[in-house]
Amino acid sequence: MARTNEIEGQAVLSLWLGLAGFVAFLGAAFLLMRNLDIATLMVTYRSSAWLFLLMGGLLASLALSATGWVLAFNTAGHRRNSKSGLSWMCFFLNAGVLLLAALAGLFFYFTRQAA
Repeated sequence: MARTNEIEGQAVLSLWLGLAGFVAFLGAAFLLMRNLDIATLMVTYRSSAWLFLLMGGLLASLALSATGWVLAFNTAGHRRNSKSGLSWMCFFLNAGVLLLAALAGLFFYFTRQAA
């Protein structure tokens, strides 16, 4: 019985990690969009504090979502998991957040311009 509760707890924890990763991604995306010049499609930045905030948000999003993805992957196939649907939903939620954060990081890398 204790093993079943542990598996279900990991599924719920995966959901919270995915949501926290998505919030961190939204913060990083806000910073990117705020400094995006639409005419040239370049992200210009002046301060190193902005850069540290952006990188911190992206790294937090990647770390939280990767951890949630591993937890969801670990619990999705268990026979005793009564919340298997939640595990699969969290698996794809965390995978989506990982993809979005990676794409935002690549977008910044290729369009950055220090002012």
